[in-house]
Amino acid sequence: MNKDILRIKAARDANRLRSDRLRWVPKVNAEFDVPVVTLHTLGDMYVPFHMEQIYRKRAIEKGTDNLLVQRAIRAPSHCDFSVAEQVSAFQAMTDWEQRGIKPAGDDMLTPSVIAEPDYGCTFTNNTAGPDDLPALATVRPTLPACSAKK
Repeated sequence: MNKDILRIKAARDANRLRSDRLRWVPKVNAEFDVPVVTLHTLGDMYVPFHMEQIYRKRAIEKGTDNLLVQRAIRAPSHCDFSVAEQVSAFQAMTDWEQRGIKPAGDDMLTPSVIAEPDYGCTFTNNTAGPDDLPALATVRPTLPACSAKK
């Protein structure tokens, strides 16, 4: 698969210093023509969950929302995904691209859905494996539990 990945050069001014003095903040314009599956942890304060909502709205505006599936993960930190969560999302994305099986995702825009106590439970997998960071097995069990109807 690696040999088939398209490689391109970045635009020279892609990450120039901005007027707000920030740098290295990527533009996420939802301009894609391939299946995209995102994962986002609900406790991420580095890249807040709201950014997924902006991404969804931009995809709707660009007409690419049919190619975007988003999944919320109940975890406290930035990119704090278990290996199982990553594998599941990658498998879902490749099945979608190669076999046309569009995967399930989470509603990122409806406030009443997001406010539900079990929001983010569907794709969260707290099972720590040998390749997960040790903190996963320590922290995840302390988070509010999902109901059995997950």
